[in-house]
Amino acid sequence: MLRFFSKIRKSLLDEGKAARYTKYAIGEIFLVVIGILIALYINGQFNQYQERKVEKEILFKLHSELESDYQQLKTAIEDTKKYIEIVKGFKQAIFADDEKAMIRYIMNNYGGAQFIRVVSSNITFEEMISSGKLYNLSNELLTSSCIAYYKRLERYSQALQQSRSEFRAVFHGGDMNEYWLLYLQDDKTEEDVMKFIKDKESKVYKLLKQTSGWGLLNLEGALIELEALMEQNRKLTEIIKSEVEMSP
Repeated sequence: MLRFFSKIRKSLLDEGKAARYTKYAIGEIFLVVIGILIALYINGQFNQYQERKVEKEILFKLHSELESDYQQLKTAIEDTKKYIEIVKGFKQAIFADDEKAMIRYIMNNYGGAQFIRVVSSNITFEEMISSGKLYNLSNELLTSSCIAYYKRLERYSQALQQSRSEFRAVFHGGDMNEYWLLYLQDDKTEEDVMKFIKDKESKVYKLLKQTSGWGLLNLEGALIELEALMEQNRKLTEIIKSEVEMSP
């Protein structure tokens, strides 16, 4: 092809047809530019396809990890609701001075508030941050939703750890030794428990009363956060599913 154009140029110059040669030269330059633009377009399309392919693979992995989180959140919500009912029942019993109900709870080894951890499968998200791919996603809503979800999950974990540590420091502290000795007594009887709860002015009894209210408050707060996280997880999963379906 280049030899063909070269022959035409030579022929035009030999014949002295400068004007026709100038038009031909412009046309040749135009064709070269068009060729370059087409090549750039094809290369750009290929690169875009490759980028979308990589993004799609990342989103599949992220979707899988979010599903794992969802199951953990679901279990955490169910368990937290269960502990809320236990602590709420004990609180009502001790504040109402309902000795029969208190005996029943203690005989069933009342252990106070139990805080449920959620260990997120966030490997893909961390990789997306470290590689910078999180901010290169084609969907800005997806990027912001990912950041919002994982930040909230991190805040929940930190708050839960603090609540758990503070509660355990009191409920499992030295001032509660008398209760734990009774708790660990396999052959304890209702009479043993009755003797324990009769002293309403004892420090351990007051701590049981205090921690029932404190524990319930923390559990109810944890439940609100868990339900909010579950909803964020669901919405983020829907965005990812929609994005993957749109990907080539």
